[in-house]
Amino acid sequence: MKQQLGWLTFMLGLGFTVILFITLVGSAWFGLPVESASIGFFGSGLPLIFTGIGTMRLWSGEKQLLNRLGWTATVAGLAFGVCVLVLVAVLIIPGFQSPRPGIGHFVGFGIAGLICGGFGIRILLDNARDQ
Repeated sequence: MKQQLGWLTFMLGLGFTVILFITLVGSAWFGLPVESASIGFFGSGLPLIFTGIGTMRLWSGEKQLLNRLGWTATVAGLAFGVCVLVLVAVLIIPGFQSPRPGIGHFVGFGIAGLICGGFGIRILLDNARDQ
């Protein structure tokens, strides 16, 4: 039963990750208002943290499932990190016809990338050490 409940929380976490990513991309490049982006950031970011921790607890002892969770979180962190690099490119390359990013865009993508990536790497390292 714990494994099935872990799958449910894992899928919820994936959904929250996609919502967070779409919200931040919409704010950075498609003119989503800052208020809506802030609500989306906290409204999907906080549940994402809780579902990640819940999935980790429910799957404790399951090496393969924890590796899947770790790699998923690490890849999500990398996706947020790539968006930070694109925001930097928009600032320094004059040929881009994109809206100028604000500091909030860097903070949003950076925090999400650090939390997701750090969480995933920690799970992967803990699993590698236990083997």
